[in-house]
Amino acid sequence: MECQKENLNRIVSAIEAVFPTLFDVYRTAIIAYTVIQRNRRKSDYHLPLLHI
Repeated sequence: MECQKENLNRIVSAIEAVFPTLFDVYRTAIIAYTVIQRNRRKSDYHLPLLHI
């Protein structure tokens, strides 16, 4: 029983170690996507000027 408890604690520790990292990755991806979308919108406004 003590061995199972030890294993469970290890698993929980591993999950706690991984999840903040995943959260950071997702947050960074969302920020990057938002910045790219903003830049695209800005460049779309300039496209008609290039075609004249």
